[in-house]
Amino acid sequence: MALSAVLTIIVNRKFLPSEYRPAVWREAILALRVAFFGFFFTLFILTQAFGLKL
Repeated sequence: MALSAVLTIIVNRKFLPSEYRPAVWREAILALRVAFFGFFFTLFILTQAFGLKL
C-alpha cells in the first residue's frame, strides 16, 4: 500500500497537467498514508525476516 501511494504521488506530479493535479491537501493525505503503511510494513519485516520481538 505504501508503494502504491508513492507511485501515485510521482505519477500525479510528473505526468498530469496542472489543471488535473489533485489539491495539495490530497497529496498530504497520500504522504500520511505512505508513513502509516510504511511503518507497519517495517514492523512486519523486522519481526518476520529478522526475528525481532516487539
